[in-house]
Amino acid sequence: PRSRLRLRQEQCCRWAMKVSLLQPVVVLCACWNCSARGENALPHLSFWREPPLPLEPALTPELVREQPGMDYVQCLATGIVSRVLSGRSLDAELAATWANEPALGSQPRGAVQDLSYGVLRHLGYLDGVLGQLLQQPLTDAPVRHLLLVALYQLSHTKAQAYTIVNHAVPACAKLGFPRAQGLVNAVLRNFLRRRTEIDAKVHATDEGHYSYPRWWINKLAASFPGDYQRILAVSNVRPPLTLSTCPVR
Repeated sequence: PRSRLRLRQEQCCRWAMKVSLLQPVVVLCACWNCSARGENALPHLSFWREPPLPLEPALTPELVREQPGMDYVQCLATGIVSRVLSGRSLDAELAATWANEPALGSQPRGAVQDLSYGVLRHLGYLDGVLGQLLQQPLTDAPVRHLLLVALYQLSHTKAQAYTIVNHAVPACAKLGFPRAQGLVNAVLRNFLRRRTEIDAKVHATDEGHYSYPRWWINKLAASFPGDYQRILAVSNVRPPLTLSTCPVR
């Protein structure tokens, strides 16, 4: 009876399984009382077993390198942003980074690319935020660009704020500026405390609201006086993602 089967399942402490792929599997009790019944032992459970999943590969140094910490991703993005702002091409710098980091996995590659594109896309807003947080301009460009990367993460990504700050501080040391770790920590935490106030001040300016340089805003305003604001707003919207399948293959 079913009630007897449930009672036996609750009382038994060991199990023996007869396994056959894609065949009904009979689970028999292996405790002393049931094992005395031998082949006539009461089945506890019958089910269909699916084929086993492939085993994951062993952790090798190459696979460990595929999943670097956030601080390593921040350092790579900081270097790309620094070189692009000095006049180089973003696509060329990304290609050079992938060539120099052949063991970098797809997930950290996507994170580096998103941070690089995101900082450059919202550079006007991020510059305005950083200007509100600094009492005087930074002389070390890598520290400034690291702050831009971390501020983009805090304002435009879903990563936890404490994780971003905790990784940005050691990333500053890895970039060769250990003395600026306290500054990075203070600036980012100050932004978290005053975010609403700072956002209001930055969005009050066209450069901060649209994230475009003043010369481009003036040019659009002169060419399209009635539509330039809508053009600037639409230009910051992420394009839709479309997937298509090829039934021939």
